[in-house]
Amino acid sequence: MVEIFTINSKNIILRLPNLSDVKDLLEIYSDRETMELYGSNVNNDYILLQNTILDFNYKFTQYEKIYCVIESKEDLKVIGFILINYLEYEWQLEFAINKNYRNKGYASQAIDLLLNFCKENGLNKILAKAQVHNSNSIVILKKFGFIPRENKFYTIVNDQQYLALYFDKVLK
Repeated sequence: MVEIFTINSKNIILRLPNLSDVKDLLEIYSDRETMELYGSNVNNDYILLQNTILDFNYKFTQYEKIYCVIESKEDLKVIGFILINYLEYEWQLEFAINKNYRNKGYASQAIDLLLNFCKENGLNKILAKAQVHNSNSIVILKKFGFIPRENKFYTIVNDQQYLALYFDKVLK
């Protein structure tokens, strides 16, 4: 059984996903533009996404990953996701917002909530990744004090090669 995990702000709820969220998440994962900004391939496979949710919730119980849906309190709809994943001795932050809900402060609220949770639970350094062409994510990360690393790297998304940046943040 997965522990209950919910964090609230004025306009959003961060919570663990459940299988009833698949339809809303498919809207995000199947959108080519969103996935190119996020740095991942399109996924429009309902069953695969269901299994991914079950896997993410299991990894939450193992303290390997925190994957939350971002739910709009106004619409009661999943409008994005945010995760922090333990990769190669570092915790990495990633997020994506449904294109119909961008530029409304939802990503900033979600990042603020998750960074506070991380700080309260003893994490002291977070890594974040953003595609170079995703200027909105870069602005948000810098707003929260993330500092870009010198090195850049390439990701392959939908058979295209994109340049991405890593950012570091020390939680105080």
